[in-house]
Amino acid sequence: MNKYELGVILKPILTAEEKLVQVEKVKSFITKVEGVITNVEDWGKRILAYEIKKFKEGYYVIIKFTSEKDVVAKIENECKLSDVVIRHMIVVDDVVEEVIKKRPPRKPRPDFKKPFVRRDKNDRNDRPVRTDRPVRTEFKPATTEVKAVETEVKAVEAETKTVTTENQE
Repeated sequence: MNKYELGVILKPILTAEEKLVQVEKVKSFITKVEGVITNVEDWGKRILAYEIKKFKEGYYVIIKFTSEKDVVAKIENECKLSDVVIRHMIVVDDVVEEVIKKRPPRKPRPDFKKPFVRRDKNDRNDRPVRTDRPVRTEFKPATTEVKAVETEVKAVEAETKTVTTENQE
């Protein structure tokens, strides 16, 4: 037998007595199909995350039970046929417990020396200084840029000389 958890959302238009009657119907159906109810939690009326069947709120009821695998389909079918149930969900309960129990505790690494520190992408002030390269203290423009600028200056000077000589004549 497996442990299951049934979550049911009932319509908010029900009175307290009608809600209890519907919960008892679901519980009696589970016991009728040879399921054993272990716990029933009534969460009360809550606002839904989104509208379901034009309802913005509903009564939440969580029923924990144990039963065989083939019984789950019958319970789901009964919830689908009920007019009062807005949504339902059946989840295997003991699988989560087994996964948590199987996980071994974390051990610190013996070779770990320094804690990892996350930095922003844009934060360049915290970068480590590289010592394998010399530090540039003054700005030296590239030689190709200097030569290009010099040739442009000479061309402009030559044009101005020809223009001034033509004006003088």
